[in-house]
Amino acid sequence: MTRRLPVLVLAFVLLAAALAAAPAVAFAERGPNRAGKAARADKAVRALAATERGRIPVIVRAKAGHEGRLTDRLARRGVRARKHLPQAGAVVAWLSAAELRALEHDGAIDGFSLDAEIRPTAVDLTTALSTSSLRAVVAAPATASGANVGVAVIDSGIAPLPGLVERITAFYDFTSGAAVPAVPIDGYGHGTHVAGIAAGLFDDGVSGLAPAARLIGLRVLDNAGGGVTSNVIQAIDFAVANRVGLGIDVINLSLGHPIYENAATDPLVLAVERAVRAGIVVVVSAGNVGKNPQTGVVGYGGITSPGNAPSAITVGASTGGDTVTRTDDRIADFSSRGPTWFNGGAKPDVVAPGTGIVSALAPGSVLGGHAQLQVVKPSGSFLRLSGTSMAAPVVSGVVALMIERSRAACPLLTTCPELSPKAVKAILQYTATPLVDDAGAAYGPLVQGRGEVDAAAAVSVAAAIDTRISSGQVWLTAALAGQTLVSGETWAWSEGIIWGHQVVTGNVIGANRTAWSASVVWGTSTDLDSIVWGTTIPYDSIVWGTSDTIVWGTSVVWDDTIVWGTSIVWGTSVVGMSDGDTIVWGTSDFDSIVWGTADVAAMSIQY
Repeated sequence: MTRRLPVLVLAFVLLAAALAAAPAVAFAERGPNRAGKAARADKAVRALAATERGRIPVIVRAKAGHEGRLTDRLARRGVRARKHLPQAGAVVAWLSAAELRALEHDGAIDGFSLDAEIRPTAVDLTTALSTSSLRAVVAAPATASGANVGVAVIDSGIAPLPGLVERITAFYDFTSGAAVPAVPIDGYGHGTHVAGIAAGLFDDGVSGLAPAARLIGLRVLDNAGGGVTSNVIQAIDFAVANRVGLGIDVINLSLGHPIYENAATDPLVLAVERAVRAGIVVVVSAGNVGKNPQTGVVGYGGITSPGNAPSAITVGASTGGDTVTRTDDRIADFSSRGPTWFNGGAKPDVVAPGTGIVSALAPGSVLGGHAQLQVVKPSGSFLRLSGTSMAAPVVSGVVALMIERSRAACPLLTTCPELSPKAVKAILQYTATPLVDDAGAAYGPLVQGRGEVDAAAAVSVAAAIDTRISSGQVWLTAALAGQTLVSGETWAWSEGIIWGHQVVTGNVIGANRTAWSASVVWGTSTDLDSIVWGTTIPYDSIVWGTSDTIVWGTSVVWDDTIVWGTSIVWGTSVVGMSDGDTIVWGTSDFDSIVWGTADVAAMSIQY
């Protein structure tokens, strides 16, 4: 983004595996313990090692029970651990191809993941939607402000601007590879813009979604907007360890990297799952790989990590110009579609406005220095950016409003459990309003999840839930409206959620279900009926695979535009796959190769 911020081109290096029709079993904390088998490296590590060019930054994952021995095992082979990730049971080391080959049969090592470059997910477009209009678009209640809710922004930092600095209650810098208390800064400008969308309160009445929320800045991206996966993992684990002390309720991750491996072993995904398990709502941008930047062809499979984390709330971007109605809202072409590489997960979960969003400008920052991105107001200059990076903090702000109202609904002098992250996610999906394209056809679940977030609806449901009710029992204290009036238009809720390979509708959020507990990974269960929905509460289940447009088996036809299995139909063309080594976008003559083992430089995000 140091040039004129063209649409991101992400380089993917991962095999897309066909799905089984049955729900998947919840994956282990650090993946399977492959005792007696060689440690497996992800696609990027294998591709880089094949070139024999220098050393590779690798997250070395220990097998369960061998975490304490990992550093010594590496040292015996002359390898120094440069960084420790204790919660992940891993260390970071720079390894040569020869060292990788020597270590792959070490009994203490479970696998190798690239310490991949991390980048924010923002693009440059021309339309502008102010944050004040943004609250109207998502129907944020005027009386909800997110007071006393903590939002951790893991990004490039937060500049101490009026309207933000008053609520920055903690700031730590992880760019050196350790948590360092620091004065709030943002040399790149992305994190400041994100924080303003979630919780800014500026002159002229411009405000973010939750203008009274507290902000916790966790800086992982440097002044050029770059970072590494291990620093993001450190920041997430720091947020978990200090959740109570710093009052962290929500984590916003408007960043990512290509998916290089199964979600069950991806260290960044597992860090997100740890945070959700600890009770933190994690909101992640879906990525901006919805279309081929050369041809403009819109396609599927562009979700980035950690947007593939099952329990995260993964957010795509909608666009509707500078209007507060939803009639003209569409899915932005750049917004990444599902399914997720390797696991074939159904993402995104919801969408939110992410086109031409005007928010805070960090003075002296790289992004702030682009005159074409500046919006001048009487109170000063603001920054206009587009991307799923901008859509994610919209949802983080809505979540802060939900948590605020849920807490306010607790009777005085009573201790009430917090609304769980998975219940928050279910409410957001259930109350979302499905969008349609220019022809009036509904977008599929791989494009919009369950639809565009509806803050008024989500907040009203959160306020109507008695979190003291035990699992399996009805916990709603009021009837659900099923629709919301947005700028004079009545919009029906989706009234359903995406759970694993199913769209479940009906009385889904009316009870406190086992599915909302910390022990269940979103979408995974060995017994969907008894574990998730119970046997006494009725529900309607639409199983993907029974529809005429969805076919399961050796390949999956999904939304009429994608074939998942031996090939992908991308736009009007077929994309062949050979162990994830080569992929072609858009054109029938396969002349536009985006990533592959032939171009090692394309293992990182390109601009």
